[in-house]
Amino acid sequence: MKISKMLLLGMAALCLVAVSCSSSDSDELSTLEPGTGSVAFQVAPIAEFAAEARAVLNEDDYRNPANYDVQLIDNATGQVKETWKGNALPAEQLKLKNGGYTLKAFYGDPTVVASTEKMYVYGETAFNVNSDQQEVSVTCTPTCARVKVAFDAAMDTYYAAYSVRFSTQALGVGSIVWSGSPIYLKVAQKESVKATISLTDKNSKTTSIERSYEMSPNQGKLIQFKPVLQGGQLGITITVDESTNDKPIDIIIPSEWIL
Repeated sequence: MKISKMLLLGMAALCLVAVSCSSSDSDELSTLEPGTGSVAFQVAPIAEFAAEARAVLNEDDYRNPANYDVQLIDNATGQVKETWKGNALPAEQLKLKNGGYTLKAFYGDPTVVASTEKMYVYGETAFNVNSDQQEVSVTCTPTCARVKVAFDAAMDTYYAAYSVRFSTQALGVGSIVWSGSPIYLKVAQKESVKATISLTDKNSKTTSIERSYEMSPNQGKLIQFKPVLQGGQLGITITVDESTNDKPIDIIIPSEWIL
């Protein structure tokens, strides 16, 4: 059984083993009708979670096969032939006629486009039963990117208020504000996500700064903010961490913030 590895937000891999009959097969398989095959299903979870991920949304729920709905679809008709829960797949091999099929597995609410409490995880693989022996693996991955924001403790020394608001294609004219928990944003592959940073200093001067960050499904980003003084001016350093290495983006010093 082959399992596909995922990046950062590891979820659950649902593995399907399709075995078709031939003249040299065992006695058990030789009892199948001509033009049919037998399919055995197995489920194996993959856990590659970032330690900081757990918050309002419990990502452990998304690596539990019991939570997944599984569908076997006949490609010729588009009809769902079988449905199971991920922990209740057939104990015995399932007989299928030769032809094309798709195995789908999913968990969560597909209508949620931005949330700290929910996300949608999905996977599908098309395969053919053609009187041969094969292995087919399905990997379920998030349709969202996970964003976390970290404000340095020194922010309170220089700023009376600060916030970050994210906008995506799926949100349309709406947006979501960072509130202390990881945000799960439905995004397209390599989508440009707008972040609007609002900073109010101790003199009640407010400045808004816009930045864009490329995000893709199943990708995590940590955006860190830290105040900095340069030449008597108050600014802010923005650092993005996509893996294990901090990647400085820029230092922003609003010209009107002169101490």
